[in-house]
Amino acid sequence: MKKIVQIGDPVLNRRASEVVNTSATEIKKIVDEMQSVLETEQNGVALAAPQIGESLRIFVIAPHAYEYEKKEIEQLVFINPTIMQASKHKDILEEGCLSIRGKFGMVPRHSQVTVHAYDLDGNGFTINADGLVAQIVQHEIDHLNGALFIEKEI
Repeated sequence: MKKIVQIGDPVLNRRASEVVNTSATEIKKIVDEMQSVLETEQNGVALAAPQIGESLRIFVIAPHAYEYEKKEIEQLVFINPTIMQASKHKDILEEGCLSIRGKFGMVPRHSQVTVHAYDLDGNGFTINADGLVAQIVQHEIDHLNGALFIEKEI
């Protein structure tokens, strides 16, 4: 099983590549690996592909992240995600990261976002996220853009 790369690894600081064929067997294997790694992390709620050394625009959300919000599971796999709309209002929220163990900081995040992405079958979908899920989506898209939360904390 792959390990979560830590701060200092160059893959965390570069923009991840678009996924060309979302239904490719290789992509499904990477997503399976990401989900397996995330399952081993007691406090993890999501994981971006660069965090396991794969510079691809993919992130996964743990099912229990939705439980915190008391919502039904919408999507767990986001391929080539794009924030289409974001609220003007921002909340300042505490964040940590599996790639920066033991460090937490306060980060301004849009309170609501609308995200378009693709699933493993290549189907596009759009979700409206708020609360913890909005925070997760923004954090993970930052990873895909080569940014870490410590660069945004106040």
